[in-house]
Amino acid sequence: MENKVTLNEYEKIIEKLSKLVKYYDIVLEDNTYDMFLANGDRIYLTFPKGHIAHLLGVYTEKLKKGTNPEDSYKLLKKLIDSNPSYFDLKRIFGEDNVGAIFSNYIDRKLETFVDTLKVRTDDIYCVIKYKTDRSYATGENTQNSDYFIIRQHDKKYSALGICKGDGYNNYLPVTLRLFEDEEELKQFLEKIAKHQEITYPTLLKIVNEPKSYNNTVYSTQDDKLELSGRLIKLGKEFEAIPSNTSDSKYIIEKAIDGKQRRFNNYSILKNITECIKEGTFIDKKAMAATFTDNSMPSDISELIDASNDIICSNYTHENYEIDGYSQVKNENIALQSELEALKLTLAERDALISSLQDEKTQLIEKNEKQNEKLNIYNEAFEKVRGM
Repeated sequence: MENKVTLNEYEKIIEKLSKLVKYYDIVLEDNTYDMFLANGDRIYLTFPKGHIAHLLGVYTEKLKKGTNPEDSYKLLKKLIDSNPSYFDLKRIFGEDNVGAIFSNYIDRKLETFVDTLKVRTDDIYCVIKYKTDRSYATGENTQNSDYFIIRQHDKKYSALGICKGDGYNNYLPVTLRLFEDEEELKQFLEKIAKHQEITYPTLLKIVNEPKSYNNTVYSTQDDKLELSGRLIKLGKEFEAIPSNTSDSKYIIEKAIDGKQRRFNNYSILKNITECIKEGTFIDKKAMAATFTDNSMPSDISELIDASNDIICSNYTHENYEIDGYSQVKNENIALQSELEALKLTLAERDALISSLQDEKTQLIEKNEKQNEKLNIYNEAFEKVRGM
């Protein structure tokens, strides 16, 4: 925007700022985001008050020279409360320079502010890990960000630049840009993506302790497939470096684990088949222990019950009917569990009785000592009364 701003334009900006700052105070102030990236990096992101004015496109430092970042939010709120007013700014900066306290792109910044602070994974376009030493080869000016989180908003795109703050993996916002279409985004990527590492998030933890909010979001396999394809495309188009080695390693490990599970299940089914052929009972408890985490699939459990019932039926006494083997076995398992629970209850009761017995003994000893003291006092009283 131009530095010359009419009163009507100024009031519209202030009105938008007021609503967004109020929304930040009520909803977003205490949000924290813990983002795990496919390249193995981890970003812990917060949006402190001292960075809000800049994200909104308001240059509070022009209102007070040498102001600390911590003061910028106070100055922003004063500006919203007309302190200084539009006419004060005219006197300070001149009629043609009232807009000097606003970014040229303030309208775009105000438009995307809320979405930016509600960090998500389902609208991620890519994440660029930016290193200034790699930018020298491109001939472009270096950027003041360590990462750019690029997201898609319908047909528009945003880029949130973040820098490392104090503490391990702590990052703070330093810039926010909104692009009207993919062509504008590509012009931005031409400047910053060359020779830089590009990746995507695999997991995001969102926490707001005062509001007792805690949520963990995982990128789906479909999302990862789409993002991986985009990394390859961006890598070719902008000479960037696709990086999702950490996520690829995890996926491969899961695939190998799944293959091992399938092999184990095959071996177990083969053992069950042999037992059925030989007409021998299958020890369900022992068989369950061979599965990962002792978790037997329900269909295999039903197969074992059916097999044991058939075998049991061959030994039914001619004078009476007996329940199915699996029913008896399952009831026995249930009774054993109940017995263990009763044993635990009994042990707890015995412990309580022992504790009460100790308490009783202590009270008896305390009572005896009190009686001894009382006898001494009585004897002394009698002696005094007999004088």
